[in-house]
Amino acid sequence: MWDTCGITAALAHKRGALPQVVRSLLCAAVRAAARGESVLEPSATARLLRELRGRAKRDSLDALSPRELDVLTALARGRSNREIARGLSVTEETVKSHVSSILAKLGLPDRTQAAIFGLQHHLVPLDEALDE
Repeated sequence: MWDTCGITAALAHKRGALPQVVRSLLCAAVRAAARGESVLEPSATARLLRELRGRAKRDSLDALSPRELDVLTALARGRSNREIARGLSVTEETVKSHVSSILAKLGLPDRTQAAIFGLQHHLVPLDEALDE
């Protein structure tokens, strides 16, 4: 039974555009995609996922306000809310609000994970992370 993929591939093949092997692969890929399956080679899928994860992390940092970035940097340095508040001349409640916003925007469960995220994104050099 001929479907649209088969007809399109056959026409392309008749014009000399697709060798038989490519036609078969193309039809299999179209059918797999129609079923909701992945049609990429495993190495291409891994490369694509790495790129998307990297872009998502970069986009996540871009989503933070400058003040949230200051707070995240202070978290990466191991600072308490009180220390952050003093350093930024704001109240502890304001710092708590910024921390909550950071966690929500980055999809992180707690301030420890936020601090690790900050270190992973080189907001603070590792050797300076806990310097006083």
